[in-house]
Amino acid sequence: MQRTQTALDLGTAKLDVEAHSLASLRELVGRAVAQAEADLTQLKASFECRQRAAGDELERVRAQLGAKERELADVTRALREARAQQQVQQAQQKQAQARQQHAQQQQGQKPGAAPPPAPAAGSGAEGSWWERARAQQEEDWVRAAAGARPTYSCPGARVSPPPHHPQRSPTPPPPLPPSRFPEPAARAPPLEDPATPEPALRAFLAQAGVPGAECAALDRAGLCALATAKAGAWECRRLLACAALRDPAAGARAALHHARTPPTIASEFRALSRKVHPDKNPGDAASTPAFQFLVRALAELKLLVC
Repeated sequence: MQRTQTALDLGTAKLDVEAHSLASLRELVGRAVAQAEADLTQLKASFECRQRAAGDELERVRAQLGAKERELADVTRALREARAQQQVQQAQQKQAQARQQHAQQQQGQKPGAAPPPAPAAGSGAEGSWWERARAQQEEDWVRAAAGARPTYSCPGARVSPPPHHPQRSPTPPPPLPPSRFPEPAARAPPLEDPATPEPALRAFLAQAGVPGAECAALDRAGLCALATAKAGAWECRRLLACAALRDPAAGARAALHHARTPPTIASEFRALSRKVHPDKNPGDAASTPAFQFLVRALAELKLLVC
């Protein structure tokens, strides 16, 4: 009996020790949890504070960026306006110079030149140097009016007599009537497309300068083949119709099919130059003035677009 009581006392003592250990452990765990919650709350507060500061900084940076963008837009707009005004002034100056040169060429004078004065009577120069200089000056006038480069010679060199020119300024080939090209900027119809109507092919050949008797007896296949062969001649006469417009800028835009960007302008010029070049159209008198006008139209559009 005494042994049993002793065992019970030992067991009770062990239970008390285990209960005390468990209570200590629970207290330690509670403290750790409380500390972790406090740390988490502090971290959350710090994160929210930093997030608000970052948001304020981001708004400030966005405001500065918006102000810089508005300032850049104002500067770009001012530059575009200044460039456009400069281009307009350059175009006006170029047109004024072209009108002045054209007026001087129409009067039979070389721009910026005057004939040499006549020698005094009895000076002995009537039949030598003065006559050669006068003949050379007149020949240079005629070459300048024709678009050729003048020839220069020293006073002591032999000067051949100038050829007889019944007309000082050569007349270009007459432009086509405006009724043939009501839309100078129009493109050629699809010549190899079976859906292209036959009247459109005949109208295309008439605009290309083909006599009606030459294509009267042709069938559809013959019309297509002849129209394909005359595509360059049609483009030459279309460019001459563009050159006949009163506004030079409008004629340049119509010649290159109203191209607006430098890549499209260059592409249109290359495609047209391959068609209207004089080497591609031998025997066609309209190819040379058409190609010259195409080069002038390219320069005009470069001034208007750049």
